[in-house]
Amino acid sequence: MEKLRNKSEFNLSAARLLIDKSLFAPSVHCSYYCCLQLVKVVIFTVLGQDQREFEATMARQGGKSHRYMWDSIKTAIAERRNRQEEREASRKFKDLKTYREESDYLDIEVDHSKGEKAYAIALELKNIIQKTFYS
Repeated sequence: MEKLRNKSEFNLSAARLLIDKSLFAPSVHCSYYCCLQLVKVVIFTVLGQDQREFEATMARQGGKSHRYMWDSIKTAIAERRNRQEEREASRKFKDLKTYREESDYLDIEVDHSKGEKAYAIALELKNIIQKTFYS
């Protein structure tokens, strides 16, 4: 899982570089995947879920595999922190996912503001995940 953790860091760095180069849509994509990859690391290294079983379940999710991944850690966030922090983290993840879907799939402009918001959310989620599972 160390390679996936590294990819998460690479995506966060790439998001910042892309924002600085005014490439906002791909920066949102990178911000989102930074968090999703970190969630996957937690699922296997901290929560100890079996990777084959998890991947099989995700394949059956019918397009909702990213939601399934978040749902796999949100209960642990509530238990290790509190329910309020879990709700806040879940809202942030949902917002980031919405930004990513708009950025990747819709015929809309993704501007500096949205790129920066997605990046800020990614930093906040990364901090919540690290504080919850690695402190």
